[in-house]
Formats: sequence, structure tokens, C-alpha cells
Amino acid sequence: MHFGFLPPHGRKLAGDEEFTVFGDIRNGLGGNRGGEASVAQRDNDALQNAITDGNLEILSTPAPILQDTANQSVKMISLTSGSLAAVDACWTNSISV
Repeated sequence: MHFGFLPPHGRKLAGDEEFTVFGDIRNGLGGNRGGEASVAQRDNDALQNAITDGNLEILSTPAPILQDTANQSVKMISLTSGSLAAVDACWTNSISV
């Protein structure tokens, strides 16, 4: 099935095929087709309809990122066995030279 709203230029997906969008998918809607608000709204509506109709399923989303204004630390939300916790952001555990 073809999903014209999937960033960056639409995508044809086979049944049960997985497709990764880095970040929030809504940020990419309408982005490369003029960037007009009406295009982004149509794409958002198409995304919602595809999910409602059972043609598309979102398997995971990025974890919310929070900044503690008292000490400027950055944390992400984690859910383990039904318990929410604030954990170090994923990029703080990697080293880049």
C-alpha cells in the first residue's frame, strides 16, 4: 500500500513491513511538498485515517526528554514493569571523539 504522507516523499509498504521515521513523524508531514500548513494538515489527517482504518500501526515513539531547571540536567522518561522513572538521556551514555 502506498502512503503518500510518509516522510520524506511518500513510501510504499508491503503488508507487515516496518518503516522507521527518526524523531516525531508529525514533524515530517508535508515537509517536502511545499511546507504549507494545509499540506501538513492533510498529511496529518491521512496519518490518522491510516491508523484508524488499521492500515498503519505506530510501534514505538521517542521517549519524552525533560530538563530539570534546578540543575540543568537532562532526563528521559522510562517505563519498566509499569513504573515510570526519569533516566539519563540516551546520548549521555555514549562517547564521541
